[in-house]
Amino acid sequence: MVLVCEYETSERKNQLLGFLLARITGQECELENVAVASESQRRRVGTQLIHALIQAAREHRVLRILLEVRESNIPARSLYEKLGFKVTNRRQSYYNHPTEDAVLYALALKESGGI
Repeated sequence: MVLVCEYETSERKNQLLGFLLARITGQECELENVAVASESQRRRVGTQLIHALIQAAREHRVLRILLEVRESNIPARSLYEKLGFKVTNRRQSYYNHPTEDAVLYALALKESGGI
């Protein structure tokens, strides 16, 4: 699944603000990547993309959304935690260049449609 956030202006049509990639397998969804253009950061683009993912996941009857993120990526981790994701585990030295742990998160979705 690919979600894209863009807007149209008089100067530039369909300017890409950000995108999200996710994979749904059965009752789980794995958030693979979220990217927001630097000039669009801190403008709720990431939040809008993840809300759209949550809605799409509910429509596919997904029970939880999983993701992993670099330990040092504080802005992303803050966003995920603000949206209700909980730390579930850690993968030691998962990333290279530089070597860094991955922090694993999950968001449980209720079958009734609530978070």
